[in-house]
Amino acid sequence: MKAIRLLKGFNFLYFGLLAIFIPFLPVYLADQGLRPAQIGFIIGTGGFVTLITQPLWGMISDKTRTIRKVLLLLIFFSSVIGYFLYDSSSYLQLILFAMLLYFFLMPIDPLTESLNFTMAEKSGISYGSIRTYGALGYAVISLITGYVMSYFGANSLAFLFAGIGLISFIVSWMMPDAPVSGKPVTLSSLKHFFSNKETLLFLLLVFICAVPARMNDTFLGVYIRELGEVPSL
Repeated sequence: MKAIRLLKGFNFLYFGLLAIFIPFLPVYLADQGLRPAQIGFIIGTGGFVTLITQPLWGMISDKTRTIRKVLLLLIFFSSVIGYFLYDSSSYLQLILFAMLLYFFLMPIDPLTESLNFTMAEKSGISYGSIRTYGALGYAVISLITGYVMSYFGANSLAFLFAGIGLISFIVSWMMPDAPVSGKPVTLSSLKHFFSNKETLLFLLLVFICAVPARMNDTFLGVYIRELGEVPSL
């Protein structure tokens, strides 16, 4: 099916953007002369931004009853902001563009997963057969990004990010929409959701697992760079 092929391609490209953003942003910030404390401040603040924006854009998607149109908006702004982020060197500019990219790029993840599940269920195929392309995109674009950064310098990530973002926008434009199912999220339903003890324990477990994973994602590249273990490619 054409729709499924487009969705697989979008997963590949979007998670490729995440590969440029999540592991390589700290390396780029270090290349601009920022100290680890400053890098940690940007990444940590971005995490708080994500906590707000993911449910916010999810509620917007529920209210407008569409995923595709919200994705188009988020991808467009992410591509533009990503270009300016990786073309900046001022600390204040880096903070501003990083926060904006957290605001627009990270909410695409749960929306994409929702679209994956809906389309897989509608087409009668497995969710994993679609989501695998996201993991493949993350791996492939991570490798490409390393070579690009080594050969052309850190600022070349601006063109790479914007280019992949533009292709993602075109692919998402051609994808069919998938109406949002279920009732829109309300404050009363959120209150009921968080009043469940098992839910809170599950979220605590997720938090405990996510902290070391995010520490690894954030500072592994910086740590290897400081050790001088990055080979010249």
